[in-house]
Amino acid sequence: VTFSEADLPHYGTNHNLALYINADCRGRNLPIVLIDGGSAVNVIPLSTAKKLDISESQLTPSHDGVRAFDGTNKRVARTIALSIRTGPVERMHLFQLIDMPASFHMLLGRPWIYTISSTLHQMVRFSLGE
Repeated sequence: VTFSEADLPHYGTNHNLALYINADCRGRNLPIVLIDGGSAVNVIPLSTAKKLDISESQLTPSHDGVRAFDGTNKRVARTIALSIRTGPVERMHLFQLIDMPASFHMLLGRPWIYTISSTLHQMVRFSLGE
């Protein structure tokens, strides 16, 4: 995968904008999915879990904590494995459910990024089926 000057947005390289994508989960489109290569976990806010009709029986208890973007420690309420479709790729991913206000529907961190790319191998692979 390569990028050229033609692929740059109209404002060029002088920005620090976050990368948001659309993803499908449980039959619903989530338009504000944040890609964060600095995150060691995938996160789903409680508000998104409610929109996706995730029930308590689908959640696994967790005693973990994560450091939020504002530097505070947040307790992970539960974890859940969800199937996420991004473009042609659909895969199961583990998410940390956190009860906190968020400006995104999901945060996809390194666990998601590493399933489609490898910095070690300098490669991106998509399974497109037959």
